[in-house]
Amino acid sequence: MAAPISQPVPGETKAVSGSIIGKIADTFKLQEKTGPPVDTAVADLITGLVSTRLDVKRKVEIFDKHDRPDNCPRLKAPKVNNEIWRIMEPASRSQDVKAQKVQDIICKGLVPIAKVVNTLCTKDMNDIHIPDVVATLVDGVAVLAAANYELSMRRRDAIRFDLKPEYKVLCAHNTPLTENLFGDNVAEQIKDLSETNKMIGRVSQSNNVAPNYRFNPLKMTRGNFRPRGRGGRFLGVNQQSPQLPFHHNARGQP
Repeated sequence: MAAPISQPVPGETKAVSGSIIGKIADTFKLQEKTGPPVDTAVADLITGLVSTRLDVKRKVEIFDKHDRPDNCPRLKAPKVNNEIWRIMEPASRSQDVKAQKVQDIICKGLVPIAKVVNTLCTKDMNDIHIPDVVATLVDGVAVLAAANYELSMRRRDAIRFDLKPEYKVLCAHNTPLTENLFGDNVAEQIKDLSETNKMIGRVSQSNNVAPNYRFNPLKMTRGNFRPRGRGGRFLGVNQQSPQLPFHHNARGQP
């Protein structure tokens, strides 16, 4: 006689189902994969380097200390071929020059790392001075972090064109760089800018000042401008008849 089939307990079935769904849902969660933590001093050093612009004097010192190896000719930003450069628009040339500068920084940062790799591969471990190796690596990290910072600033510059004039100040390079490109308090900054612009607008209206007004004499008409004196001359232009601003004599001299 066959054994009776046991009926699942409602509470247990619900718990098992929930655990299965939970495991499946975890696979769809977008979480950044991270590795084991590094020493706190190292983490603080890297955070500071990627969040602020490297001092110009310090950057020059690192560049002068680590020359590109003679047999690594491609460890530098490639130039645009002359045939292509000649047909490029000025705006494209400008953008390429900016990109080359960042690329040059990246290549400069790879030089110290290449030197450390060469040291570890060619020298006996007993002949390696660890503090020197660490200092060389830190130079490379500092320069690469500087390149990362410059790329962040380039991204701000690109987004600047999508913002209204009153909010373009958010793209200023002195805005602190965090995990967010525009810092952590961008909502508060937008609110402050909005309030400031409202105040400026009220002050401008109360003083009858038209914001962003540019004088254009070509748009002046008799309906909105009443000339003074005879002939209605304004800046040498006769408002009554389309004559030349100066009357010439027979000799052609004014």
